[in-house]
Amino acid sequence: MSTILRLHQQGKSLLRGWQQSDRISDNQIKTIADPDGGSAHVTSTSIPTPFGQLHLLAEAFEFVRHEPNGTSVYHHLVTHCLDLLELLFFRQQFANYSLTLLPWHKDDQLRALQSNDATRLMGRTLGLYLNDPQFAGVETLFLIFGEARGSGRRELLGLTSPFTLVFARQGLRALDIQRVNGTGRYFDQAIVPLAQRAPEFQKFLYGWFDVNKNLRDKTFANSLFRYLQDTDRQRVNDVAGQNLSPTEFLADYEPLPYEGGVVRIKGAELYQARVSQKPGTSDWFIAATRVLEGPAPLVLKPDLDLTGSNYYGGTKGAAGMGAQIGWADAEPNLAARVLPALGITYPYLTVNDLLEDFLVELPYGLNRDKFAAGRQPVIYAPGARKAYQYTDFDTDADLQFPFLLPIKKQFFNYFTPEDVNRLVQFTVEINYVTVTLTVPVQHGQPVVYERHYYRKLPSAVSQRPENGFLVETLVNLGVFPFYKHERAEINNTYEVMLVDDNSGATLADLHFHDAQGPRQAEKQVRVARNPFGAASIYYQLRQAPFDFVELECPLPDAPGTPFRTVRNVVVPRWKAVTSGPANFTFAVDFGTTNSHVALMRGADTTPEPFRIATEDELQVVTLNQPLKRANSLPERYSTSFGSLAYARTVQNREFVPAFIGTSGADYAFPIRTATCETPIFAGQITQLFGNVNIGFNINRDELNGAVGHYRTNLKWETSGADNEAGQRRMRAFLREMLLLIKHKTALNNGDVSKTQVVWFRPLSMNAAAQLVFENTWAEEYKWVFGERQQFPPRVLSESLAPYLDLVKQGAIEPRDGVNAVNVDIGGGTTDVLFVRGEKPAAISSFRFAGDVLWSDGSRQTRGGRLNGFLRYQDALVGKMVPDETNKDAFQKARNAFEKAMKNGDFYASDVVSLLFGFDDQLRFSEKIILAQHLRVVLLLHFAAIAYHVGQAAQAQGLSPLPRHLSFSGKGSTYIKLLDFRPGQPTATKLARLVLAFATGQPVPADFRLTVATDPKEATANGGARLFAAQQGEHLALQDLMENMKASAIIGDTFPKDADGDEAPDAAGAPAAPPLTGRAAQPTLAQARERRDAVLVNAQRLIDFLANDPDVEELLPRLNVEFDADFLSEFFRQEMGDSLNAGFNQLSANTAKETSAISETLFFFAFRDALPKLTQRLYERHYAAQTA
Repeated sequence: MSTILRLHQQGKSLLRGWQQSDRISDNQIKTIADPDGGSAHVTSTSIPTPFGQLHLLAEAFEFVRHEPNGTSVYHHLVTHCLDLLELLFFRQQFANYSLTLLPWHKDDQLRALQSNDATRLMGRTLGLYLNDPQFAGVETLFLIFGEARGSGRRELLGLTSPFTLVFARQGLRALDIQRVNGTGRYFDQAIVPLAQRAPEFQKFLYGWFDVNKNLRDKTFANSLFRYLQDTDRQRVNDVAGQNLSPTEFLADYEPLPYEGGVVRIKGAELYQARVSQKPGTSDWFIAATRVLEGPAPLVLKPDLDLTGSNYYGGTKGAAGMGAQIGWADAEPNLAARVLPALGITYPYLTVNDLLEDFLVELPYGLNRDKFAAGRQPVIYAPGARKAYQYTDFDTDADLQFPFLLPIKKQFFNYFTPEDVNRLVQFTVEINYVTVTLTVPVQHGQPVVYERHYYRKLPSAVSQRPENGFLVETLVNLGVFPFYKHERAEINNTYEVMLVDDNSGATLADLHFHDAQGPRQAEKQVRVARNPFGAASIYYQLRQAPFDFVELECPLPDAPGTPFRTVRNVVVPRWKAVTSGPANFTFAVDFGTTNSHVALMRGADTTPEPFRIATEDELQVVTLNQPLKRANSLPERYSTSFGSLAYARTVQNREFVPAFIGTSGADYAFPIRTATCETPIFAGQITQLFGNVNIGFNINRDELNGAVGHYRTNLKWETSGADNEAGQRRMRAFLREMLLLIKHKTALNNGDVSKTQVVWFRPLSMNAAAQLVFENTWAEEYKWVFGERQQFPPRVLSESLAPYLDLVKQGAIEPRDGVNAVNVDIGGGTTDVLFVRGEKPAAISSFRFAGDVLWSDGSRQTRGGRLNGFLRYQDALVGKMVPDETNKDAFQKARNAFEKAMKNGDFYASDVVSLLFGFDDQLRFSEKIILAQHLRVVLLLHFAAIAYHVGQAAQAQGLSPLPRHLSFSGKGSTYIKLLDFRPGQPTATKLARLVLAFATGQPVPADFRLTVATDPKEATANGGARLFAAQQGEHLALQDLMENMKASAIIGDTFPKDADGDEAPDAAGAPAAPPLTGRAAQPTLAQARERRDAVLVNAQRLIDFLANDPDVEELLPRLNVEFDADFLSEFFRQEMGDSLNAGFNQLSANTAKETSAISETLFFFAFRDALPKLTQRLYERHYAAQTA
């Protein structure tokens, strides 16, 4: 019996010697036993062709389709082939790995081999095998190379194949790229059949083989098609039943390119997934509340349990994947990020994308009613409560919460500001604070980011990325206004104050954002780092409110560490405001020394001073939480700045006070007409608050000149050498006032578009100054209120408004046959209204007002301190002993006074105004009442005005003499110091005597003198009444006043003396012409000729006061010492110089000799003489006593 050597178990058994056997069939091959059991690591083949490995892979598919669950070498071959196909399909999604296909053109390569003697045999042999029917139609094979980005090493992965589309090279090492389905890495030792691969890849293969039937050919990829059939025959049938067209199906894919064109195998194009068609499913897509512009990122975090979830694109999460997710990703661009454990380019978020490394701790509690602070209540560990407890602690809600939000601005790419209090939670422990950020995802439970912030990290945990640092910073910010109106055009300006009291050269900064991205803000550093107090920076945003602001603070310097900053977020909880039915009218009396704002809430209401009196109408909100209890509402806010108490000073000095005109507030209208400005304001571009603002704090401040100063006399510094800076000061003052008015309306149920604003035209301004004044009002009103206001700003004569207010109060009863005069005394000017019956007859104005009493004269200089009243107070204040109950307030007042005395920017009148502001503490009025010798100046001032008013009324043809003589304006308050009895009975008698003497006419028996109860408020109240009521007769009066020009008499005429002799003309001057009404308006030339006669008239008044027995009888009641000899001699010496100084100023402001004069010459004789008299009287009677 012969022995036949064969590997298979079938075949002829009678063969002898070298007889020919039959060809081995497929069935016989299957009986060949593999001695390695299919587990060989190196595959070899006896197929006599250089392309034997390609044939072997085709056979491997045949093997695996019959044994799908094995782990043989054939299963590895099939897995790696599918790996290479999948890599090519998803090639655009792998950010860190690139694939390159290099063509091997058959004809070119064979020709090159066969033309070379050394390789001719190889070329012929290779050509022989390439004539195999399987290679029919193959013009080009492609070598497939892969390279990890940055490695510099390109590796051959395989090549294209007419048997199985692609072939993976033997001996490949596993790539550092996770399979898209998440099961291991490409070319590792795992067996991954097609059914376990990415659904998109499976969809493509089944569909491709359906629409391109050539792929199924026995001389092409038939083995792969049969593998598909046996893997999921039902799917093959289902796809066939869809009758897909190639064009329709392949629209979702794009041809696989190489440098010279498109990769083809036997004419069939290979395809890759389009970038826009990346797998679009995941359980971890962020569930944003904002509309996203790009793809929704995944929300991941370290050690996230992805097991069993749809990680991305159908890839199932596997155990251990979460360990590959870091706290941060080095790639800042989300779109360029590579998903951990997958290697696919797709955006994802992790902890450091949304949580900061540092948490800012403030030196006070955050106002959680006004700024977002996460979910409430904040969780306090038992041991932490005491550290954050206020003295008025009741519940955990009252515990101090001094932290900002350590979330990054990227949070707001996905969520709204309203989401902060829903998604963020603080837990305060003894040594650290835990912040959790709950990020919702589209499927399943949200992902919770968490970080612990330590004040000082123990060394053992200092390197852990989950831990952060607490950073204490001395900052505060204030926002003005703090509301968001339903009408977008009303939200046109927001001002923000930043106070920084940290150390170090670099200042804190703010970065504003809204839903559209970063917001541009006009920034101005007002006060740099300095030894006198905190730095301050101001920001102005136009057109719309911001959603949140990043606070950027430098980290405390540490030796050997690089400079860094920390950012935390502040999210305002804007008050929502809608237009209400209330119609407000505001009247603004912009005075020389003081300014007042009155408002009416309707035609039938009573005027009231402008106030910010409740929390509902807070216009400025700062970060600090007000105390729960205090003596007053303002004190709750002013004492809650913690260790940054200086921020309150900065707010009051440079910004807007929290409260005005309510119990406990530091300020109330009327306020000083002053600005607070930087030392270099005159050379800067104006930015309200950035370098100038209303000087609310002028009487309370101890401002160092290196960081700023206060400026007064705003009304009269709009012309001359300093006119440009003066105009800008006035403009800033009015802008801030209008902003306060606008926000007051919005916050009090008012309709901003129907708000009426009344201002007052000063009579004594020259034409150029008035034009500047009017233009400034119009422009600033438009800037603040916009274009859609129903009412333009209204203008009213300064002299009519207080008269109307007194009429409304019943102090004046106008009727036919009864005349009246109202004298409105301001700081710099006095306006007089003459009323005949019920209608205005004439108006006049002169620069003889309150400041004459309290200044150093018309030529006073800033820093001058010559005024006798001021010197008298200065000498006494140091000797004052305060009451124990008033000790602190007294000390503050005295400090402010002493500081003002040294302030080189203040006039003497500014310091006196401060004294009146601190009258309760420093008792300035009391000292004036007791100063008998100085009080004669008050009497002379009052008598001079009454004397001139009488003569002017007579010149205007007012007969009989006025029954009513009323006084308004802040400057008139001295009359109540002259006659401190209620109703001023002695001053009334004095006025009757002076009027009768001035005119030679009888004074009505029922003559009444009235000093307005609130004299400064009368002008604004009258204006508000007029335009709020829209009363016909009052508007008619205003129309009449519009056409009435201020008149002036020279002041040189007087009636016959009591003995019947007519007074002689001074120095032979020609007789003055009779003056009656507006037609008799004297010219500058006429006034120049009559100056000597004016002196005679003025001296006549002095002589009358010195010698009249009825006047003498009144002096003790007024506590006035009238030294007749001294005073008569003084005025004979000083009146001439005083008059000449005034006339020269008048001449300089009058265009030509034939121009009408703007004011009487009469008061020029007193305007510089009276301030000098205060100096002489002090030196004569008090200097030695007070030394």
